[in-house]
Amino acid sequence: MTVSVLTETGAGKLFDYAVPPELAARVKPGQRVRVPFGSRTVTGYIASVEVGGCAPTPTRVTAPHPGNDTAEFLACSRNMDD
Repeated sequence: MTVSVLTETGAGKLFDYAVPPELAARVKPGQRVRVPFGSRTVTGYIASVEVGGCAPTPTRVTAPHPGNDTAEFLACSRNMDD
């Protein structure tokens, strides 16, 4: 299972991460997560979840439920490419 994550520092681009088996039942679009990003760990939001794939692994889910501002954050960041 992989997730596409929009990071707060990724300039509106999605980055794919593998989901460790112990988190697979818990991940949902809109959740805030901490993921490796270069030499640091950053906060991001799950934009989509897919079965299969191969990618780096998020370090942990930091919020059990999607945040109230997630849809606005995702919409705003997608508009940054326009």
